Amino acid sequence: MKNLFISLVILVSAITTYGQCCDKTSKRGAAFSDGKECSKPQQKEAIKAYYFHSTRRCATCQAVEDVTAETLKDQYGDKIKFESINIEKEGHEALIEKYKISGQTLIFVKGTKTVDLTNDAFLNARANPEKLKEKIKKTIEALS
Repeated sequence: MKNLFISLVILVSAITTYGQCCDKTSKRGAAFSDGKECSKPQQKEAIKAYYFHSTRRCATCQAVEDVTAETLKDQYGDKIKFESINIEKEGHEALIEKYKISGQTLIFVKGTKTVDLTNDAFLNARANPEKLKEKIKKTIEALS
């Protein structure tokens, strides 16, 4: 029984070590010492920001878009894609359905993780835009 346990520990260690080696090698783009490369190089997923809105917008709705776009451009340049989507126009049905959008919504997405900042955005876009900017920065840091 003791030999079986030791064998299992060695096997798990070997598999774990191989997996870590493959992960590190693919990030550097190098090959293993035997010339084989990892089968799946890992790609860093980009963070995307979506602001869903209707055609007619109030001053707060417009401010949410303006503050978000300004913050992303000033802090991150072109690194984070920001898209303002009119939910009343055709062409974005897949995104609207995917994120279950029914009204004005501000979300940040990375892979399968989604952060909804709608409430913070509408509370602060006009009255306290600096607070919204800080919340956007913290959200992006958390997703990075």
